[in-house]
Order: sequence, then C-alpha cells, then structure tokens
Amino acid sequence: VCVSLLCSEAYDFYVAAIDLRPRMVGEVCLPVGMVLPQLAKQRHELDGFIYASPTCGLDLMKEGAKAGRLYMSFETRHLPGSQWSLSSGPCC
Repeated sequence: VCVSLLCSEAYDFYVAAIDLRPRMVGEVCLPVGMVLPQLAKQRHELDGFIYASPTCGLDLMKEGAKAGRLYMSFETRHLPGSQWSLSSGPCC
C-alpha cells in the first residue's frame, strides 16, 4: 500500500478565485501483509460488520527526509483470501 499526501490551496478574493497546483507533502509505503494481521471484526450501525485496523502513525517521507506523520486506519468489508501472508507482524 502506498499513500501520497497532497495539499492544495485556493484563494477567493471575491472578484477572482485562484486554485494553486497541489503540492506533495510526503509519501509512505507499507506491505499489505503488515496491515492484514491488524484487522479486527467490528460492527458499525450503518455498514454492518467490517474489518478495521487500529489507528497507527506512519512517517511521511519526501526526498529521503521525514516530512511529517500521518495517522490512519484501514477498513474493508471482506478479508482477502488465504493467498496473503498474515505473519508479518504489527503495522505500527
């Protein structure tokens, strides 16, 4: 799984609006096998049962340097088949 965080800015001057190009804040990649063991079955009122990981902090990297920290969790309605390795340890 690779995640890229982009930041876009816009200015509204009432007479004109300017949208600036999104800039890359940073990115992080982690193997799916690190996320899958963390998925636990949960019941949501609207969605029924889902599988979700706990919230974890991931270091965002840009040009080889740490650019920030992103906190996120992963959710799915169905667990993938047995072809995925579930023995890679915790993701966070």
